[in-house]
Amino acid sequence: MATNNRPNVTREEILALLCDWKDPWTFGTRCWIQFKRDGNGQLSCDGEQRSYLAVEFSWSFKNEPSEPRTVQKNIFKANIEITLSPRMHSMYHKSAYWLKGAALQEHLQNPPPPSEAPFPWAPVHSAAFRPKEYAITLSRGRFIDPGDYWRKGPYPILQKSSFDLLKPSRYACKLVFDKSPFPPREKWTNDSICTFLDYSPFYEWKEFVRDSIDARDQTWVETLNLDWWFSPSSGEGYQRNS
Repeated sequence: MATNNRPNVTREEILALLCDWKDPWTFGTRCWIQFKRDGNGQLSCDGEQRSYLAVEFSWSFKNEPSEPRTVQKNIFKANIEITLSPRMHSMYHKSAYWLKGAALQEHLQNPPPPSEAPFPWAPVHSAAFRPKEYAITLSRGRFIDPGDYWRKGPYPILQKSSFDLLKPSRYACKLVFDKSPFPPREKWTNDSICTFLDYSPFYEWKEFVRDSIDARDQTWVETLNLDWWFSPSSGEGYQRNS
């Protein structure tokens, strides 16, 4: 009996890990994605004191090529489908200077169709709103923010920035997509945004983390971060800005 119920147990485990958090999955401080149990979610990316994408989406499990499953302890895999919506997400309402008052309420109740894209809060072609399938991997463990890896320079111990800006942040959960949940570069329409994308390629980012590990809860090895401070490798963000 337990064996027959295992797929349902695994699906519930994945739902709990994917959805049951107040904080979203993040890549650094610029990008985040949030899933809800009701089949909805929110996707956002920003930079240079402005938002570049701020939309809701619908999502569901896909049973092909396989059911959600446990790969090994604390590692789960699933196939999902995500459909971006032209509706701007709730966290963006207060800063939505394009729409205020009655116009904002009308937008929330009757969002425009994808055929009217691009939008100020989603400057992408209408094709970006078509359903898209993803293979995802969810893990529990100890993970450094992928945004920290992206901006890391060689031998951080020798960099001139402050210690707090250079030290890595650690998290207890990681979400990895087989391809980025953000629309690919060719789907973006605004030239100024594409210029920014040359430096911050959201469409390439596939890893996200959450459940921050406080410094007090880190091991002494993690606190010292010797592998980080003396590492000669550099991230793509550092290389692009050099």
